[in-house]
Amino acid sequence: MVYDPAETQFVKEARAAGADVILGREMLVAQGITQFAYFTGSTPTAKELEEGYERGLRLREDAP
Repeated sequence: MVYDPAETQFVKEARAAGADVILGREMLVAQGITQFAYFTGSTPTAKELEEGYERGLRLREDAP
């Protein structure tokens, strides 16, 4: 799985070939929901995890 960048050459070629594509980010969020629920007993929404993912990307971009 590749989370960033989402649009790798492989993804572009797979789409062009007509394949169904699931991006790394989508898989990360889906796995995160299950893992978070397992460890905490609370189930986050996909939106909450996607927002956290975006915050993490911004922090990484802003890091020296």
